[in-house]
Amino acid sequence: MINIKVNSYSYKVPRLIEIDSKNYEYQEHLGKGGNSSVECYLDSGSGDEYAFKIIPLEDYNKFHRREAKRAVTELKLLKALNHEHIIKFYGYKRINIIRQYRGENHTVEALLISMEKADCSLKDYICNNKVDYSEYSGQLVGLAKALNQINSYAIHRDLKPENILVVDTKWVISDFGLGFMLDGSSPDITNEGKAIGPRYWLSPESFSRYINIDEHRKDISFNSDIYQMCSIFWFIVNRKHPSGILSSSDFIGPNKLFEPIRKGLQHDASRRYVSTAEFAQTLEECIYEV
Repeated sequence: MINIKVNSYSYKVPRLIEIDSKNYEYQEHLGKGGNSSVECYLDSGSGDEYAFKIIPLEDYNKFHRREAKRAVTELKLLKALNHEHIIKFYGYKRINIIRQYRGENHTVEALLISMEKADCSLKDYICNNKVDYSEYSGQLVGLAKALNQINSYAIHRDLKPENILVVDTKWVISDFGLGFMLDGSSPDITNEGKAIGPRYWLSPESFSRYINIDEHRKDISFNSDIYQMCSIFWFIVNRKHPSGILSSSDFIGPNKLFEPIRKGLQHDASRRYVSTAEFAQTLEECIYEV
């Protein structure tokens, strides 16, 4: 068994896991999310490595029940999405793990989601490498198109450089744990006094809701995702956060990119794009000069 931690709770997870008659062996810890731990497992037959996201499905209290519902939303989204700039989903399995609490062991169920293993996060990649226009331009278009597909099903709400991963030569969107399904099937966590999304990358309307200005409670939409994505694009191009009043003199990338990104960073959501499709199309036309 291996030890993991999720939301300050300690769990024991099998070192060897069988899925669809294939055996997987634990390799290393990769990271953690708000309701999960991500571990690297090796397919003993092929030698390929996978990222296993392990999400405890406890019914201990209201908090645990909500986190379990978030896991179901994430799985539903991963099964629906299929884009080269979205993390590849390979399958899932319910497994038993052991929660250790006050010296006692309790068997609980967990959801295991199998995905492709990334090389690193975009945050680490940008901070540790000099990335020029020839490398990032196509990635921006791909990410915008991937976001358009996501927004046809849900609002992601948790876009940040740490949740965009580098897999070989592609940058892919990951971590759908805060996703809000447009069909209304997601658990409502926007009414529980919790920051919805990445604190340093929140849109103005998301941040206003976070500090409990009630009239902004229902303002989080696809345009909030666009704002977060454009914040990431600004970070990629300029290697700094888009804080304060932005002007073209702050922008070190090609001039043609400034306006499409700046529009997505408008304080008033109504002055951004009318749809994620328009955002993706505008960016593509700008970069490829269609």
